[in-house]
This record gives sequence, structure tokens and C-alpha cells, in this order.
Amino acid sequence: MSMVFTLISLLNIGLSLAQTPTISNGEVLKRRFGTDAYGSAQNSLKRDLKIAIFDNGFAGFKSGSSLLPASAQLIEGPKNPQKADDFHGLGMAMILWEVMGKPDTGVKFYLVNADGYTNFKAGVQFAIQNQVDIVLYSQVWTFGGNFDGTGFIDAQVSQAIRAGITWINAAGNYGSKVSEGSVSEQLTTPRYFTVLKKGAPVTLTLSWNDFDDSSAAWSDQDLDLFVVDEAGKLVGSSEKKQLGHIPGPGDKNVSAYARETLTLNGLPEGKYRIEIKNISNNFTADSRFRVLLESNESVVFNSATLDREVFPPADHPEVITVGEDSPVSSRAVLGQSSSKPDFVLPKAIVDFSDKTHARGSSVAAAIFAGIYAKLKQARPDFNRTLVLTRVENENTDFAIDPDFKRVNAYEVPADLQKWITPECEVGFSYAHQTWVLQVPFQPVEFFPELRKPQGLEIRRSSGGLSPKLWKTPSPDELKRL
Repeated sequence: MSMVFTLISLLNIGLSLAQTPTISNGEVLKRRFGTDAYGSAQNSLKRDLKIAIFDNGFAGFKSGSSLLPASAQLIEGPKNPQKADDFHGLGMAMILWEVMGKPDTGVKFYLVNADGYTNFKAGVQFAIQNQVDIVLYSQVWTFGGNFDGTGFIDAQVSQAIRAGITWINAAGNYGSKVSEGSVSEQLTTPRYFTVLKKGAPVTLTLSWNDFDDSSAAWSDQDLDLFVVDEAGKLVGSSEKKQLGHIPGPGDKNVSAYARETLTLNGLPEGKYRIEIKNISNNFTADSRFRVLLESNESVVFNSATLDREVFPPADHPEVITVGEDSPVSSRAVLGQSSSKPDFVLPKAIVDFSDKTHARGSSVAAAIFAGIYAKLKQARPDFNRTLVLTRVENENTDFAIDPDFKRVNAYEVPADLQKWITPECEVGFSYAHQTWVLQVPFQPVEFFPELRKPQGLEIRRSSGGLSPKLWKTPSPDELKRL
């Protein structure tokens, strides 16, 4: 059986590739996120900073063009050729380079075709062998992980991290599109989605936490997926068999993986029920499942469970996961004191010369990677631990209190909006009834060693990385809310 792996592009930029567009708001991005505050000449690495952009396609890339540094090199994988019409990877590389200030020396870009697991795995080995410093990956996998940073996708990323590579990953754009639960306690709980406009395509992916660190392992835990309409009529199902071994001559409709997928086209308006059946009856008390719904704005997932939306490898505990401050950006709570994304960027919007625009967690991750690359050039010892330590030390109470839970700005009650000052745009957190706001900062405020020797004016921007406390309502004011 051939193994087919589906990657979900977090951003689909609808561009005509007759002429590759350029970024038109680069100066605004650099001012917003602070990288204009220190110059391109400051490079303490004494060597090229090596950056690998993993993606499915880099359509429009031409060696020697002005879109990327002259060092940029396309690395094809051993299996699937890059998608000829996919601009996504090139767009991410262009954003990263733009935020860095477009240096043409001191950097080496690798554009790595990571389309499919074989190419992804080969890309990791390439990055390790070539001593890459930073990997930017603006994709997630909708299966292959156990919802906790383990599984065969995260196992590959672990190899890169152990080799000293900083892995920066987009959080994904699955806000309010995921329902997760316990197999033993919540499998039979009804789950619903509503089609508001006829004809919207709906793809459902059911997965459960039975993935090994090896992609060659076969799951023996079996769930099946069904969708019925309001009249109780079956409209679709996915009933693959998970046998736990390579199928024999008589075995049909077999899957190696703990996954079922179902695509429904042309559904009439109405409410639909998702049903999941336990076929193998060999699950444990720790077994969990997820349902991901992919569609457009005309389909609402009524049963979405918040804080369970991050897929591998963005859920890896040692990856820097970056989201955008918007309702669609994914988030997840991984434990009592661990949540994703690690950083949320506001207004992660890129304008292109052909009047198109791009935003989402992909763009946010590319912007963050540009900021991180600037910091890495100035401080060779810069790494994930250092950036998180610097941020946590700014506000110790926020960083270590396990009762805090980050929520998106759109969820803050209207009565609390009066407490928000104009520069506070990143996101919010709360502990019980105490609200806390994450506020942006300029990288040079945390890292004074990055400041130019003369003439630098430190100013607060509307973008950044650091959480800081804001004014908390008094107990009397909270009672009135």
C-alpha cells in the first residue's frame, strides 16, 4: 500500500504567476515589528546564517532574481516534485527576508521541497547535514500526532532540534474548527455542524492518539466516521479498517493510520450530526480523538472545542509556534503550564504589488522568523530558551502561573474593552476573574546589545513578542461586570 500524506497549506495566496509580485509594505512591517531599529551591518556570527524554508512549492522562484538573496537555493525532495502553481513557500521566504532588511550577504537561504512525508524527512536530514540554523515551516499535518507533541511528524522535528536547529512553525488556521474528546467518555456525544449556504465543500478528518514515532507502524485501534442529516439519513461515511499489521490478500479498505477522512460536496443548507463508532474496542482511558472540519465561512462547526486546535509539528514542545491575533489562528493547551502558540503577532498582514494581501499564522511565523534571524545574527548564542527566558523574566507572575489561560482578543467581554489601551493589540489572558493583557514590545528593548551605537530612538511599536501586565479591574468593578 502506498503511503499518502496530506499537508494543509495554511495560506493560499491566489496570485497570477505570470509575474511574481513583490512585497509593497515592507517598510511598514519593519517599523511595526521593530527590525528597522538595528542595521543589516551588525552580524556577529562571522559566517552566513543558514535558513531553510520548508514548504510544498516555491512557484515563481528564479535563481539570481531580486526576490531573495543571491544565495537562495532550491532543494528538491527525493519523491514529489514541488507543486508548480504553489507560491506559498516563496511568499514565506520573501516575507522573512523583507523583515530582516533584505541583506544580500551574511545569509544563506535553502528552499526545501517538503511536500509529502518522504520529502519532509529528507528535508530534515538535509538541514542537519548542512548545519542549518533556522527552519521556518508554515504548514501543519492533520494527522500523525498524538495531540501532545509526539508521533512520527514530531519525531522528525526532534532530530532537527537535537542537532541545534531552531524550528519556527505556524500555529495553523483552525480556530473553531476542531472538536476533541476522550474516547471512553465523549465518543458518543453528538457533534454538529451547520451549512449556511448550499454547496460549500466539507472535509472532516477524524484522528486519534495512536501514532508511533515511526511512520511504518500500523494502528490496531479502529474508529469509523459517519455524518447524518436532520432527518437521520446517512449522507456520508469513512470506514477504513485499522488492523495493526500489513493487510493480507483478502483484506480490503485498510489504513495503516489512526485516521478517517470524509469529503462531502453539495450539501444542502441545514444542521448535520457527526457520529463516531468504536469498532475495535481496545482503547484505553488515555485514548483521545479529534475531529477537524475544513470548509469556508458558510459552514459553522457548532461543536468546536477551543484550545485544542494545534496540529503537528506546531504542537511540539520545543518548537517556537507562532500565531496571528485573529479568531482563525489555532491555539491549544498542552498541559497545566504549557500552551501554544508561544507567540502571537498582531496585524500580520503583507501587501503585494499586484494589490493582493496575505495574512494568517503562516505570515505571522515568517515575520517572527525574520525578527529571530536578526537577533541571531547579532547574538550567536541566541536560541529558543533565551528568547523565552527573556520574555518570562519580564513578567514572572504571568509566565509561571498555571492558572492563566490565553484567549484571543475577540473573546474579551465588551464591558472590559474600556480597559484596553490603543497599543495593546496582541491578545489576552486571564486567571480566574483577573484579566491580563499581552502587550507588544520592540526586540531592542529586551536586547540592548542590538542597539546601534549612536542615534537610536527606542519607541514602542504595535508588534512584538513580550507579555506584560495591564491594569486589572478592582473587585468592585468585576462585580459590576
